[in-house]
Amino acid sequence: MSSQHIFANGRGRLSGLLIAAWTLAAVTGAQADTNTPPAITSLTADQTVYEGDFVTLSVTATGTGPLSYFWSRDSVNQPLLTNSVVTLGSVTTNNSGAYQVVVSNAFGTATSPASVLTVLPGVPRILVQPQSQTVVEGSLSAVGVTAVGNFPIYYYWWKDGQLLTNVSVSSILWSPITTNDAGVYQVQVSNVLGTVTSQLATVVVKPNTPRQLRTTTITVTNGAATVSVPIQFAAQGNESLLSFSLQYDPNVLGQPAASLAAEAVAALPNASFTVNEDETALGHLGISVALPAGATMPTQTFRLADVQFTVAGPDWAQGRLDFGSSPVALLANDTTGAALPILDFIGPVLRTAPMPAAADPQSGLFRQQITLINPGAIKMDGLQVLVHGLTNDTLGQAIRVQNATDSTNNVPFVFYGPLEPGAAANLNVEFYVADRRTWPTPDYEPQIVPPRIYTATGGILFTITAPRYHNGTMLVEFETIAGRQYYIQYADAISPGTWKTAMPPISGTGSRVQWIDNGPPKTESLPADQTSRFYRGLLMP
Repeated sequence: MSSQHIFANGRGRLSGLLIAAWTLAAVTGAQADTNTPPAITSLTADQTVYEGDFVTLSVTATGTGPLSYFWSRDSVNQPLLTNSVVTLGSVTTNNSGAYQVVVSNAFGTATSPASVLTVLPGVPRILVQPQSQTVVEGSLSAVGVTAVGNFPIYYYWWKDGQLLTNVSVSSILWSPITTNDAGVYQVQVSNVLGTVTSQLATVVVKPNTPRQLRTTTITVTNGAATVSVPIQFAAQGNESLLSFSLQYDPNVLGQPAASLAAEAVAALPNASFTVNEDETALGHLGISVALPAGATMPTQTFRLADVQFTVAGPDWAQGRLDFGSSPVALLANDTTGAALPILDFIGPVLRTAPMPAAADPQSGLFRQQITLINPGAIKMDGLQVLVHGLTNDTLGQAIRVQNATDSTNNVPFVFYGPLEPGAAANLNVEFYVADRRTWPTPDYEPQIVPPRIYTATGGILFTITAPRYHNGTMLVEFETIAGRQYYIQYADAISPGTWKTAMPPISGTGSRVQWIDNGPPKTESLPADQTSRFYRGLLMP
C-alpha cells in the first residue's frame, strides 16, 4: 500500500442489509502513534440537494484503532449512523439539518464541526438525459430519461417536434425498431411543483442488410506516425456502383491517401476508382467505385480500399472515423441506377498483450489482457469478444474461459459496453488450464452488438464482509452451498438503480470461495478507478 493512501473497510446499512464497502481516502503525514486519541482530518462539506436524492456523509480521522463513529442531526443522536461513511437514501426535507460525528477510541473522543444538509422541495430534475444513438433496424432499442422529484411525475415525449400522445412513461421501447422510428426525441418531465425539459436525442436507424461497408483491422505503423484503414465491402451480386465519404477529425488524422485494394482489383476487373479530395480540410474524403455498364459485383466479401493517414494528434483513435455523404454520397446502385440498402459501420480495434509464461500462482489461471478501441464517431453500445481456437491440455481436458460472460453457438465470449467514441477499455480474459502449463492459444473476434444489461433477480441477498484490496483489485470471500448458483452485485454509489450484476455467476462448492474484482469484463471498471465500491451477494434458488 502506498504511503499516500489508506485503505478502510466499512459497512453501511441500506434497507436492513449490510453492504460491504471500501474507500480510498487521502491522508498526509505519518500514521497515528500508538495510544493516540482520535483527530478529525476531514468532513463532508455543506450540501444542498433535492428530495429523492441519495446523500453521502463522510469523515476521515486518525488515531489508534479501532475507531467508533456516532452521528447526530441537530444534536439528536442517529443510532443507525455508526460508520465513517454513511448514506441517506431518498432524502426528504425532514433530513435537513446540521450533522456532526463523534469519533472515539479507548484513549479519547473528537467531535467534528457541523456539516449542514439542506434538502429542497422535489421539483422535477433530470439525472440521466436521453441519449443520441445509432442502431440497426430490427434490434431492441430504447430512449429514456431518469428523473427525480415529488410524485406523481408525468412524462410528455416529442418526436421531431410533434407530441407523442401514446407515450406517458419515462422511456420508449422499440421491440424491434424500424426505420420509421428514426428521429429527434425530447421529453418534458412535470409534477405539481414544476416542469423540466430534456436535451434532444437523435435516433439514427440503419438498414439491416447483408450488404455492408465496414472497416477491418486498423494498423498503426512508423512508430505510431501512420494509420492504415482497410475498408471492406460485402457485396450481394447486384451492385454496379458504390460510393461513400470517409469522415475524420483533420486535427488528429491528416494527409489521407486512398487506393483500390488488391482484392478489389481481382474481384472488379475494369472498375473505375475515383478519389474526391475537395473537402479534406474539413475531414471528408470521397471514394467511388463504378463498374462498366451492365456489369455487377460478385457475391462475396472483399477488401475494397486502403486509406492511409498521418497522425497529427496525440491519439489516433480520437480521429473518430465515420462513413458519410459529403463530398460523395453514401449509396449503392444496381445496373438500372436504383438505390440499394447498405449498412455501414466502423469496426472496433482489438489489441492483445502477450500471454503470460505461467499460470498465476494464487488463482491458477492464465490471464491475458486485451484492449478494445472504438476508433469511430459513434458510441458502441455493446461489444462481445468471441474466443475461438481453444484446445485441450496435456491431460486431455478442454481449456476454458473461466470468466466468460456467456457463449453463442458454443463459442465463449466476454462482453463490454458501452465504449465511447475514441475510447479504449482493457479486459482481462482468464483461462483455466487443468495441467497449469499448456499455453492457451485464443483467437479473438470482436463484434458490435446491442446493449446488454445482465441482472439477477429472485434470489436471497446476503452480506459480504471484509473485502480485501490489493494492487487495484478487490478480493471477497464467502461460504457456499454445493450445487447452488451465486451472483456478486456491486455499486460505486448507493442510489436508486445503481446495483449491477457481475458476470459470470459462481457455482457453489460447499466450501468457502474467493471472487476477485479485477475490472472488465466482470465489472465495468477497476476498483482502483473508483473512490468507493459496494458489494453484496445473491444466492439463487
